[in-house]
Amino acid sequence: MYSRKKKVEPSSVSQPCSNAMLPAAFRYGNLIYYKSSEDGWLPNALDWQDFKWMEENPISFWETFAPIPLNSKTFSATWYEPKNESCIDCEWDFPFPSYCYVPLQQDSNGIYYYNCSGLFTKIEWFHELQNLYYAITGQELQIKDKSRLEVSVLVNEILSDVPKDDDLPF
Repeated sequence: MYSRKKKVEPSSVSQPCSNAMLPAAFRYGNLIYYKSSEDGWLPNALDWQDFKWMEENPISFWETFAPIPLNSKTFSATWYEPKNESCIDCEWDFPFPSYCYVPLQQDSNGIYYYNCSGLFTKIEWFHELQNLYYAITGQELQIKDKSRLEVSVLVNEILSDVPKDDDLPF
């Protein structure tokens, strides 16, 4: 009888982190959240040290970083606005090249783009929007106000949209 040797996988594969995001999903400069001990979750552009950390110790990395969810509030950090601000099911004015029509739609479940297969595909994370824009245009997505991605700013903005007790519609 012979003994079998257990195959040892790299730590980035064998120990999945809670967010289960591999380095291949990101590009240099993508924005993700960094957990600051003083200021909470802040937007951070990925650099080579982050990729090294992500590859060598993904569990520790994902305890300190988190992807930025894409929704109408985080989308507003870009230069682009919805065609109709009060819409729930709307299109965004997004400057893709004229030869490449890629409509972005928003509904109550998120933001989607119309892909080459004729299907709407959900864009779940901010870095996915950055990567989609770069893949189509060859240019980086313009961020008009990085501070609008700070969690404390988003929470205040969301809470300001909540009606006061006297203003409830029922």
